[in-house]
Amino acid sequence: MKNLLRIRPIKKRFIISLIISILVIVGIILYFRFFDNTISFSSLWTALTVLTTSAIIWVLINERKNYVHTFAWILVLIFLPLVGIFFYFAVGRNFRKNKLFSNKEIADRLEFKAINKFLDVNYQDYNFMIDSQSSKIMKLLYNNSKAFLSHNNNIELFPDGIKLFDKMLLDIKQAKHHIHLEYFGFANDETGKRFRDALIKKAQEGVEVRIIVDDVGSWKFRFMLGKIFKSYGVKVYYFNKVRIPFMNSRFNYRNHRKIIVIDGKISYLGGLNIGNKYASKDKYFGYWRDTHMRIQGGATLGLQTVFLTDLYFLSKEYLFKEEYFDNSYTSGDISMQVVTSGPDSDWESIMQSYFIAITGATRNIYITSPYLILNESLNIALITAALSGIDVRIIVPGKPDHLIVFWGSRSYYQDLIEAGVKIYEYSKGFIHAKVLSVDSKLVSIGTANMDIRSFNHNFEINGIIYDSIVSREIDNQFFKDIEDSRQITIEDINNISRFTKVKLGISRLFSPLL
Repeated sequence: MKNLLRIRPIKKRFIISLIISILVIVGIILYFRFFDNTISFSSLWTALTVLTTSAIIWVLINERKNYVHTFAWILVLIFLPLVGIFFYFAVGRNFRKNKLFSNKEIADRLEFKAINKFLDVNYQDYNFMIDSQSSKIMKLLYNNSKAFLSHNNNIELFPDGIKLFDKMLLDIKQAKHHIHLEYFGFANDETGKRFRDALIKKAQEGVEVRIIVDDVGSWKFRFMLGKIFKSYGVKVYYFNKVRIPFMNSRFNYRNHRKIIVIDGKISYLGGLNIGNKYASKDKYFGYWRDTHMRIQGGATLGLQTVFLTDLYFLSKEYLFKEEYFDNSYTSGDISMQVVTSGPDSDWESIMQSYFIAITGATRNIYITSPYLILNESLNIALITAALSGIDVRIIVPGKPDHLIVFWGSRSYYQDLIEAGVKIYEYSKGFIHAKVLSVDSKLVSIGTANMDIRSFNHNFEINGIIYDSIVSREIDNQFFKDIEDSRQITIEDINNISRFTKVKLGISRLFSPLL
């Protein structure tokens, strides 16, 4: 409810500032039009730009909680006023975000209450069933995102899309009642068409098939696969539709989740979208290293809850019914929480889970992420951990998929390496896994990158796993990846060119906005 309470004052301040700016601009134009012809058009344009920029800066100072974001926007507005004004109106306003998603937060809370009757869990019963550090994380995630803990999961890990897609398609083929997919990226290529054909076949057999795709992440889906799916009875939903890219604040808030739920019994979660690139069939990227998992057990109910809540937000279709939840599972003994985050929440739930796990580490911290755009809290946490003697290692790609983010990530290397963090750039292909392993007993696997966009702007979902066997499997894969990587040394940092230093500095300046 907190979001609702702050919509009006933020919107009111913005509207007042905008009205004042317009009145001042109109007044200046009228004055020089009728009373003074001595000033040039360029001077008048400069004055108007300064006034508009000043008004926006005043709003920024009054509305933003994070001073790093505020300072970054102010610098952009000062040094690139016209470009800065355009992008601020497109993606920089907070009240638009609150207006768009405050209703979703309320829906999430209501659906969580409704779903409790299908969940055989009791928060008070497992307060102290795991070690104290894990218990702290579990309580945090319950309080900031209502993430319940289930103890009866079986998890199968996949290091790439080659075997994963075959397994997914086999499970889809065996579906009896429903198939739910929620994806950021769903390509219309050979791999995408394999899924298309399998899903259409199940729909023709009478299985309920529903697909949620992000409208920007799967931009071409609407014009190609979407129409085909609908013609065969598959229900397709587009998350946060954007009519004109870059001209609407909706563009900045994307659904980055990758979920499959089959019959309420089997689910998938991880970093892989659907497409040839993720099956290692792209010439530029080559081998695509990722981490995805197949889940059987109580955590599947959590993934189903997330999907149905997002579905309700998009369509008002209410499917919180018994036939979509199978709680007769007795699959395994792995403890796991499903945690979500997004601009609809008052708390940065996934970032907080990373922070408490890192600050509570006693032996080692292993991170794999395609991007490394750190906020101040995580940057200090990693530096502090390394300085205290904890083995902190990070693997990032050695080749870019987004240039500004690639150089922005590298701008964080020096401080981390000087503190003792070991950083490796993957060279076998492209590494896209989003994994955090702490003390070989806790693992986070999901869709959230180690970057500010995932923490603040995207709708993300991670699985937090409390299991030493899964942790050891993840750690073994981590050290295999190190064998296919090159360690970055302080000598590498000292020997970079002046031009590269400029690129790093500029990318670092823009990194809070990425």
